Amino acid sequence: MLSDFEWLPLKVEESAAAPSARWGHAAVALEDAILLIGGAETFGGALSDVWSFSEDLGWRLVPTQRCPMLAAHIANLVQNHVYCFGGDGRDGCIAVWDLDLDSMVWSPLDDSGRSPPWRRTAASTVVEDVIYMIGEWGEGGPLNVVHALTVQGERGDWRQLRFSVCERTPPQRGSHSATAIGAKGHESILVYGGFAGGEQLADLWLLDVRVERPTWSCPKTTGRTPPSGRSGHSATAVGSHLILLGGEQEYQKTFFHDVYILDCDAFVWSVAQVSGSAPPPRGWHTGTLLPREEGERAAADGLGSHILLFGGGVYTRFFDDTHILDLAAGGAAPTPPDDLALDLGRLLARVDLADVAFQPAGGGPPLHAHSQVLCARSSLFDAMLADRSRWAEGAQGCIQVDVPADSFRLFLEFLYTGRCSFDAGGAAASTTGETPGKLDADAARALDLLPLASLHMLPRLQAQCANVLGRAVKQKARGFEEGSPALQQLLDLSVLHDIPQLTRLLRASAINFALLVEAC
Repeated sequence: MLSDFEWLPLKVEESAAAPSARWGHAAVALEDAILLIGGAETFGGALSDVWSFSEDLGWRLVPTQRCPMLAAHIANLVQNHVYCFGGDGRDGCIAVWDLDLDSMVWSPLDDSGRSPPWRRTAASTVVEDVIYMIGEWGEGGPLNVVHALTVQGERGDWRQLRFSVCERTPPQRGSHSATAIGAKGHESILVYGGFAGGEQLADLWLLDVRVERPTWSCPKTTGRTPPSGRSGHSATAVGSHLILLGGEQEYQKTFFHDVYILDCDAFVWSVAQVSGSAPPPRGWHTGTLLPREEGERAAADGLGSHILLFGGGVYTRFFDDTHILDLAAGGAAPTPPDDLALDLGRLLARVDLADVAFQPAGGGPPLHAHSQVLCARSSLFDAMLADRSRWAEGAQGCIQVDVPADSFRLFLEFLYTGRCSFDAGGAAASTTGETPGKLDADAARALDLLPLASLHMLPRLQAQCANVLGRAVKQKARGFEEGSPALQQLLDLSVLHDIPQLTRLLRASAINFALLVEAC
């Protein structure tokens, strides 16, 4: 886990160019620099400048043509263009502004007049070249709508994401964060905190936009969670971690300058141990991951190791200071990424070292594994295989299992790596009898694995299965129609294995309510 950071204040010579004190600016990371856009020196104002920062050159004013006035806006990089929308500037609130990084010329994006109404303090991020704008402060106060902007050439297409009235969605908010997290092609969006008009929020939401019908979930977190709600903070993705910096705790009174870390694989919070001189507490700053320079030590996730913090304010004062948070300052030698799961995954493929074989349901070649790993990960396998003379299964040359091969292969993958790649693709024998599409195959495997998760006392696997099945129910995937065998099986399993979230989901969605009442 990331830990042991250090603040490195950046001293700018008085004669050197640097951005003025401001809040509500935006920053995007390019390949070799950070681009800072707009902001305001007073509440309600807006600036029309663009600055560039790199660790070797420092700050530089970037000449652009027709730069709009922007503050409290969103800015996102898609390919070689930066798109800005909303905010307090008289230009940003009426159009999407496109900065072409080749010509450094601003121009309004042609969206056929379908852009959302005026917005400010929204949060946005990019997944697969689509800009998602989540929550915002509109004419009537905070909102919880989600808009997606797809850009093709000089044209943009807005659409509002629709969610079922039965689906749990985040409360309204502004001044929150929205961050894409996950490996490329598998990103989800994490939304944290914000201001709801009467309180600071401390909730965490996950938006899956990679499926046909995007869905919200509220992951359960553990560890040292942030002590209270906050808004105006920054949230920076560093590999599989989210770095939370600063923010406002009590409206117009109390601000933070702490650093929290969220492990997005396990959803565990921790407090960073930070040395150096911390910047004053603030909100509405930017915290942006700097490009990794040649020879630079990597952070624990192997990415860039420095976060650039600039500006922000506390209502009565705005800042023009620049700070760098060194994520790899924990010692003389950086801690390399933990590759134990990768190594054990390779071990699973080593049939020549295996000493246990499983014959899955439906025939086919046996699946091979290693008794030492199985015994360490499952008390049931430990009892079965440690003394093979005590259990009939342990004495067999090939242990029979009543689970299809694809599903049991995923079960072994989880035992070895702690992960279960439901979206790995490939054909699967669907227990629903439907022609297996990707989602159907995932749901079928999750149905197969849910009893194994309980039998071997693996709560993390059970939670993963429940999430996959819950998503299939929300999207009314094939095989989950009313009265289907798969739906009845899921109802039985949710009661048998005490998974209340599935029961609540089925009740809220009114799917097969009669069967639900009968099962309960």
